[in-house]
Order: sequence, then C-alpha cells, then structure tokens
Amino acid sequence: MRKIKNIFFFLFRDWKNKLIALLIAVFIWYSVSEEITEERVFYQVPLVFKMPSAEKFKGVRAVWQDVKMVKVTLRGSKSRLAQVNYNGLFVYVHIPEAAQIGSPFLMPILKENVAVLPEGVMCIKIEPSKVNFILSRIVKRRLEVDISNLRLPSSFEVESYRPKRVLVKGPEYILNQISQRPLRVLATAISGISSTSGQRILELPVEIPREYRHEVECDQEVELVLRRRQKLPPPQRVAIPIRILISDNFSDYVRRKAPPALTKDAVFSVELLKKTAYLTLQGPRPEMEKVLKHPQKYIDCYIRPENLAPDVLDWSEPSFRVVPSVGAREPSPIVTSLRVYLDRGLKKVRILKVKPLQVEFYIVKRERSVK
Repeated sequence: MRKIKNIFFFLFRDWKNKLIALLIAVFIWYSVSEEITEERVFYQVPLVFKMPSAEKFKGVRAVWQDVKMVKVTLRGSKSRLAQVNYNGLFVYVHIPEAAQIGSPFLMPILKENVAVLPEGVMCIKIEPSKVNFILSRIVKRRLEVDISNLRLPSSFEVESYRPKRVLVKGPEYILNQISQRPLRVLATAISGISSTSGQRILELPVEIPREYRHEVECDQEVELVLRRRQKLPPPQRVAIPIRILISDNFSDYVRRKAPPALTKDAVFSVELLKKTAYLTLQGPRPEMEKVLKHPQKYIDCYIRPENLAPDVLDWSEPSFRVVPSVGAREPSPIVTSLRVYLDRGLKKVRILKVKPLQVEFYIVKRERSVK
C-alpha cells in the first residue's frame, strides 16, 4: 500500500510543470512533422488538351494521341500531399497556333501544367515527358458502298441492296482517306446462308478499315436482297454485220492527213475484209428470245476509221488501196478494234465471246469522175 502511495506521489508531484512540458513536446513534434517533405507518385494522371482561341481551331480536338495517361511525381509536406485529390489531378497540354490540323504534332509535357495542386506542393517529374497527337474536326459524311467482295452460294444472286451510301462519322482527315474508294460490307456476316436456306433479306454491317475502327463510326447497315439464281439456257451465237461509221466528208479527212500529191483528184471510202462479227451470248430465256429475233435492234458492231491513232497509218506513202489497181502495189490492211454495243435494257444478258476482236480494212482510193 505504501508503494502505491509513493507512485502517485511522484506522478502528481509538480504536475503542472509536467503537463506544460508534455504540451510543448507535442507542439514541437507537430511543427517538425509539418516541415518534413516527402515525394509521392501518382499513376494514370490524364492529359487534357487546351485549344487556342483562333478561328481555325473551332470544333477541333485531339482525335489520336500516343500518350493518354502519365506518371506524376509530387513533392511537399506530408499534410499538403494528403490534400491532393487524386481524381481531380490532371495535366494540361496547351496547343500552340502553329499546330497543323490533320498531321502528327509532337509537344513536351510541362511540369508547371499539372493542376490542381495545393500550396507548397510542386511537380518534380512527369513520365513520359512528350506526347504525339493529331488534331482534327469530327464530321459526318455519306460514303459509297461496294458489295463486289461478297461470295454468295452458287444458287443465289443479288437482286438489290440499299442504301447505296451510308452515313459515317469520324475525324475529317481519316474520312478524306477512306472516301477515295467505296466501303465494303462485312463479308463474314453472309457465311451462314446455305444453298437450301429460305432467307432472302440480309442486313450486313459496313466494314471499316482495320486501322481506323476505333476512330470511325457507322451505325447503318446495308440491306441485301437475294434471290435464287435462274438456270440459264445454253449460250447462243449471233451474227451481226459490222458497220463503218464515217462522216460524209471522209475524203476531206484523208486529204488533210495525206500529202496533196497522193490525194489529188480522188475520193476515198472504207472497205472491210470481213463484214460480219460473231457474238456468243447467254442470258435468261425471255431476253435471249428478243435478241435472237431482232439481233441488229439490240446489238451494234462498228468501227470508226476517223478515230485512228496517228501512228496507225503512214500518210507519207500510198498506204491506201487504189481502185482500179493498175500497177499499184496492194498495201497491208489497216487494223483497228471492233466496238460492240449491247442495249442497256438487256441487263442480264452477258457477252461471253466476240470474234473477231480486231477488224482489218482498206482505205480505198478512186479517181474522181470527170463529167
């Protein structure tokens, strides 16, 4: 009992001074801890781009960047660092007016652009320290659709598809590149249809080039209407007379080309070596019956001698056939391509073969008759 009394005696003896000393010690510890600085690393701090106020940057934003998050190292007192709001921390990238729209641009990431920091806290390091980005406007355009890449079962054919152009949204500089050729539909989406399937209408998504799929959007689908392919009758061979399309003043045309000594007192015409062309056609029976009944009504085969290339004839020599040929040499025939025209109403008729592809002819020279 006496020992306990001694403990309380020593504990409470001069207690006021002891309490004051304790308060002073706590104050000194708190003051010293406030002065102690430390470093803290913040990961995944986002970059925020600030555009200039110039008119050309209206509606422009960073559509691609190689760095989206950075690692920021801050230094300050422990209490001040505790006040940093991790969710409200970001780094500004101030875009200069010299930045080119639609082209890659490299800029440093500055430590003084870290926001928002409490007083007494400073940024000492940012990793990475540079960012490469592309500026562009986000626009919408209607781009043409191409379905030629589709591989259908042999028993099906495309009857129609719509729309012919789809609405695409994305950076302007990317749309400028992909608009140079039609967009294709996603061919893999048609792989499920079989030759016995009764499905006739498919809705296929548009295929965006792989490198732009994250930047370009297209919500429209292409509606493809299929029908069973009709069994076509065997190919048919048709004989068509070859026409010679020359103007009324063909002789004047020859005189302008040939030397005057060769064309004086002469008239000129064209003579074919073979006057008939043979075409092999195939198509649905109703259309083929129309063609076979009136072939010259729907098919035209012709040549245009006045459209010959300058190097086809050597006008400095008598390269035309003279009638009558008294002592004159027989020239080599002139060769030109046969032109074939098929009536546009025969959309399902195909030309499988044309013979001949090249037509030989003479330019015939006759003496002008004297009355």
